[in-house]
Amino acid sequence: MLKFETFPVDILDKGDRYIVLVDIPGVLPQDLEIFGEEYSITIKGIKRAIKDGTFITMERFSGKFSRKIQFPQGINISKATAKIENGVLFLEIPKLRDEIFIDASVKIRIFF
Repeated sequence: MLKFETFPVDILDKGDRYIVLVDIPGVLPQDLEIFGEEYSITIKGIKRAIKDGTFITMERFSGKFSRKIQFPQGINISKATAKIENGVLFLEIPKLRDEIFIDASVKIRIFF
């Protein structure tokens, strides 16, 4: 099965930063890209199917996914952090505070 899909997202406003939680079970860090701009982030990736044998039933998603998340306030993407734990992507993204956003797009490194 190969289709375009997105995963559920929770966004918390912690005053000085946003916390973004994304369920991405089975997605490897090397198959994930996170880019940010002044008011948004884009999460793209691939969930690879297990192809060891003949499927009788295949209900779990596999394939490409993409999600763009808009924020109501500017974000400091260059200071964002990302990690994956137990199939959940945790992003911590500081809000812009008396700063000027210069880069057109910044890629966030993922720690695992």
